[in-house]
Amino acid sequence: TAGAGLAASPSGDAAGVIALAQRLHDEHVRNGESKRDELIGIGQRRHDELVAAAQRQHEEAVRRAEEMSASAVAQRDQMISEATNQRDTMLAEATNQRDSMLASATAKRDEMLTEARERSTGMVAEAQQKKAAVLEELDKQQGLLNKKIDELRGFERDYRNNLKAYITRQLSDLDRTAEELTPAGEGEGQHQG
Repeated sequence: TAGAGLAASPSGDAAGVIALAQRLHDEHVRNGESKRDELIGIGQRRHDELVAAAQRQHEEAVRRAEEMSASAVAQRDQMISEATNQRDTMLAEATNQRDSMLASATAKRDEMLTEARERSTGMVAEAQQKKAAVLEELDKQQGLLNKKIDELRGFERDYRNNLKAYITRQLSDLDRTAEELTPAGEGEGQHQG
């Protein structure tokens, strides 16, 4: 269109040539701005998608970690409760057995009292050993869960850093693209021609 416009203009009509050059310049500027806006829009949408995806993954990781922690605490409390109930039951049984033996065998009271105390002590010791073993296992499980939570938090931190670096590179690329599409240099070339 530029060649046709120049051919149709009289050779002495400088104003027509300047007007045509100005129109071409304005058209290039509009095209450049339109392309820039399009690229910025694409970059913004990509940025929003990446941020939304990262947020969803972060929330899912936190939710899973919280569920694992809550489950471990509930399991620990249940096992402690069961061990305590078992110990109390054994103590009650030992006490009842001792009282029954005292009531039914007064003649052998001293011997039977000694035997009942020994059995009661043994049962308490066994219950305490079981409780200690259960607590040790629970502490071990809690340590593993805490380690898993720390790993998930480290993954989240690394993922956020990588995502931030990626978005920064994308925005930098968009800035360079926008600078390359800036029409200032093209406008100067038209006027000089």
